[in-house]
Amino acid sequence: MHLWSIFGSILLSSIVKSKECSLSCFELSKYTFVKGLENLPDCDYSHCFTDCGRNLNTHTSDKGIDDLIEEIINICPSVSSSYSIGTSNEGRDLRVLVLSDNPEIHEVGEPEFKYVGNMHGNEVVGREVLLNLAYCMCKAYVAENPTDLQKTYSYLVDNLRIHILFSMNPDGYAVANQEDWLKGRSNARDVDLNRDFPDLNDLAFDLEDAYEDGELDVCRTDHLDLVKRNFEKSLKDRQPETLAIVNWLDSFPFVLSANLHGGSFVANYPYDTSENGKRQVSRSPDDEVFEELAKTYALSHTFMWNGSGIIPCPGDGSDGFSDGITNGAAWYPVAGGMQDFNYLSSNCFEITLELGCVKFPAASDMWLYHWQNKEPLLDFMFWALRGVKGVVVDAVSGEGIPNAVITTARLDDEDSLLKCHSVSSAADGDFWRILKPGEYRLTISRKGYEPVQSDIVVDDSEATDLGIIRLQHL
Repeated sequence: MHLWSIFGSILLSSIVKSKECSLSCFELSKYTFVKGLENLPDCDYSHCFTDCGRNLNTHTSDKGIDDLIEEIINICPSVSSSYSIGTSNEGRDLRVLVLSDNPEIHEVGEPEFKYVGNMHGNEVVGREVLLNLAYCMCKAYVAENPTDLQKTYSYLVDNLRIHILFSMNPDGYAVANQEDWLKGRSNARDVDLNRDFPDLNDLAFDLEDAYEDGELDVCRTDHLDLVKRNFEKSLKDRQPETLAIVNWLDSFPFVLSANLHGGSFVANYPYDTSENGKRQVSRSPDDEVFEELAKTYALSHTFMWNGSGIIPCPGDGSDGFSDGITNGAAWYPVAGGMQDFNYLSSNCFEITLELGCVKFPAASDMWLYHWQNKEPLLDFMFWALRGVKGVVVDAVSGEGIPNAVITTARLDDEDSLLKCHSVSSAADGDFWRILKPGEYRLTISRKGYEPVQSDIVVDDSEATDLGIIRLQHL
């Protein structure tokens, strides 16, 4: 048994205490990892084992996931629905829960958000904390006298369309266990799904280099699946779970995403690989945005933000992470990863969240991870509502223009590569672009139309709304 499994199993050996703890569940959840077991308070904290009426100390089976999805739909029928994005190698359903005030349709102007858990079948924390999140969001929405936290849940349900895939690798989960550190990591064909996506990074690096060398007039690192030669052929031998995600990205105009893993305590952001394949910082055009996304999660977490100040995870290859975040390639290079594919093939910004040293904690320890991640899971989602948004329409017909290109340049830094990464309007013409506070110049263009430019100021609250942008025919 791995050291951390032993460590975790000891945790609840003597939890029945007579005095209720004065510390919150949030504060209690950091003791194991920051202060150590010897400083665990001598009090009763069994009230932390449930939240929103759900038992937190559990490992939820695939049937249990289906049952909870049905329960949520029964409790909150007006704001929930589900659909399948495909099946695994062994035929297990890849089922997604949707939470939104109009769950069945895309509302013009409302961002689409997703969480993905259990990509590595033996990393179970993400699976469970997402189940807890979904249940709490539903219960909050129907609460008669909601608390401030419940109002926050409801605000997100009303203003986002939230898609949650609890398990991307149910076949791996089916064989995973606490004793074997790696069993179940890969899928049923022994393929690591986080190495199975088409590698668009090399093309992105080449295009950036050609632009900086003056060989290209326009820099591009977005929607590279449309540019890469033989891209469709490259999908031929991909795993069904990978193809399900690729098709999912094509089906919805996702703005923001996080992929939940285990093995360390850190928020990891693109790029995941470097131009020479070596371990080094590898910055995307949106490096500053990604840093803020990662920091938002880490700073809201019980202790992830503390970096090297926490007990290090054995074998994670680090000496601690400043502010609890890391550039992916600076930690260790990964080609064919999901977060880079999201960024380079679509409008979606994705980061990877490593939520614990123990990949498969004991069920009796799962309450800790819920309280560590409850607030950061919410705080992260608010980024989908920041930056700039608008709706691009035909000036004559008034109909939305899909696939209009929205290019963003920093007014205070003409050399910034931010302009390399454009986003595209969705089927109804609406778009969203996550940005840090600052001054920018947006150029909205579409073949056959006169381009439109707009100088904007983005602050740290809700997105700057450009409203209706009318493009005139050439």
